[in-house]
Amino acid sequence: MPLASLIETGNHIAQAKSQRFELATQLMDMLKLAKDAQSPWAAFSNLLCKKESLETLIQEWPPLAAQELAIIKHVTEYYAQMRFEVEILTGDAGLKAYQPTTQPLTPRRKK
Repeated sequence: MPLASLIETGNHIAQAKSQRFELATQLMDMLKLAKDAQSPWAAFSNLLCKKESLETLIQEWPPLAAQELAIIKHVTEYYAQMRFEVEILTGDAGLKAYQPTTQPLTPRRKK
């Protein structure tokens, strides 16, 4: 499953009217299979999809989905930890509140 599909599917689940926890758990069950490269899934090669990152997401996200929080929260935190400037472009004030405030590293080259 491409990362963008995972983010969008997670966003739709977080916005569902009911059964958010159950749906998020089902999505994370599929992600577990992908993490372990169990058929029909293949192993990930993306940096965001290291086994440790996936295990954290699998454990932490279903309860967050029940509170209407999307997977994008984990993605933004990942890039913020790498000191990238991250902005969540959304009209959803609740989701926007999770935008990281980490300051990016000073650029190496002059602009």
